[in-house]
Amino acid sequence: MMFSVSAVAEGIDHKPFDDLLRAHVKNGQVDYPAFQNNAAFDVYVEALAKPATLNSKSDKLVYYINAYNALAIKGITDGYSPNGALSRTNYFFIKKWTVNGQSLTLDGLEKTYLKPVDSRIHVAVVCASKSCPKLISEAFTGEKLEELFEQNSRGFANDASKNSFDKTQKVAKISQIFEWHEKDFVRDAGSVQKWLAKYVTDPDIAKDLAADAYQIEHLKYDWSLNGTAPKK
Repeated sequence: MMFSVSAVAEGIDHKPFDDLLRAHVKNGQVDYPAFQNNAAFDVYVEALAKPATLNSKSDKLVYYINAYNALAIKGITDGYSPNGALSRTNYFFIKKWTVNGQSLTLDGLEKTYLKPVDSRIHVAVVCASKSCPKLISEAFTGEKLEELFEQNSRGFANDASKNSFDKTQKVAKISQIFEWHEKDFVRDAGSVQKWLAKYVTDPDIAKDLAADAYQIEHLKYDWSLNGTAPKK
């Protein structure tokens, strides 16, 4: 699925978030104390709360991907956490944020504005956990939306800590993301294996995945923090 380049949405400038990500996210590891009580970050989160003019599908995707990733960070710095069943419920399903003039949970934001559009959303939004895709060190933009979707998909598919493939036994141990959101990957590629086949760099593995030749096992999700914990 391709998205055309479009103008920056009125009422929101993602450059401050881009600057913060470049300065404080290294190889997917987040320096949460650097976002804590950070005036520029707080101003960006406040800007996300205001109504924005989103003129196209790519405008909306960029806006809501950046909003999700920023609020996932803000949730951690505000003392919430996905690490634990009860705290995970609060983090994803109870805590509400104001986004584009609407009151939304993280789960509501994803399901309403992102998940129905493109399965690559699942490697673009990052919920502050080690088993999540790596948070990239830049904000999404309309100009780079397609490039970053593809870059993230390749990076996640070939990350051996998230997905591993035994070529001899034809067993794939893959992220639970593919279990939880299987319908999205099937919708876009025909099967989870066919989706992975598009991005796995080993040609032999990719060929077998394209033929749905692997037995699938799902790795247990590690909900521990993907970086340095904020100060208490």
